[in-house]
Amino acid sequence: MATIISLSKFFAFSLISVFSYIIFGMCMLASQQSKIYAICGSLAQVFVIILNIAFIKVLGVNVFPIVFFVAHFLAAFIMFLYYPYNKSKIIQVTLKYYLLAIIAIGLSKIIFDSLLPHSLNNSFSHPLNNVIAASAIGISSVFLTAVFLRLEEIYSILRFIGAKFQSIKEVK
Repeated sequence: MATIISLSKFFAFSLISVFSYIIFGMCMLASQQSKIYAICGSLAQVFVIILNIAFIKVLGVNVFPIVFFVAHFLAAFIMFLYYPYNKSKIIQVTLKYYLLAIIAIGLSKIIFDSLLPHSLNNSFSHPLNNVIAASAIGISSVFLTAVFLRLEEIYSILRFIGAKFQSIKEVK
């Protein structure tokens, strides 16, 4: 079980590089450079296979999330180099979302760890309740962090929710 938990944490961390890969891939598509996106994506997968085979005996099962991280990070970096427009704007936006993730994860961990010791002898001790609590804490942390960082998307979401509540009021 410890191995699965460890691998899950490593894979969760490797999602940072996947996020970068997706962001810069969308940049390539938006700038009419889909060929570079396709080449980087294909090379990343080939790179994953080759490095998994090469390092499985050295790193064991930990090779999978490590190689996953490295391959997608390199693909994202290469796409970033080919981005034809103002790179500072895309860096600024990307760093803002990294900051969102770091703060939200840290806040979630602090809140969940402070609740968990108190919940061992009550209903939270059931794994499903822990998942539900962790999800609620995580969503709340992302929301609060997005408001704190003044991310434009959060205001769009709030306007959408407000419009839905307004339409419900009008129906009644």
